[in-house]
Amino acid sequence: MTERKRIGKETREAAIRLFEQGTGYKATASRLGIAAATVRDWKRAWVKGEFSAEYRRRVPLDAMEIRIVGELKRIDTPDKTIATMLGCSISLVQNTWRRIREERARAEAEKNVGGTGDTSEAG
Repeated sequence: MTERKRIGKETREAAIRLFEQGTGYKATASRLGIAAATVRDWKRAWVKGEFSAEYRRRVPLDAMEIRIVGELKRIDTPDKTIATMLGCSISLVQNTWRRIREERARAEAEKNVGGTGDTSEAG
């Protein structure tokens, strides 16, 4: 497995300058010495106004951040807003929310299986 290298802020800033000059993603990748697929993704995000030179972490969220995602999604906060607040990617927010829903469904199913099924009160 290849080791992931973190691309520095300076490189990301240079990519933005090249995008602003109208340079294509393949030429930008060649000039910066990084993968064309990476630059293609950056350019797509830049066109949408979703790319900056600031690095976004790729580490898992901690327990408190996971709780924050759950609470904010519960009140219909947009994924992009949550990602900006936590300094992570939108896909990390989406994947975390999916895992939260799956864990809640699993817990609910276990609760239903673990019970007797008898909801009447003993009297």
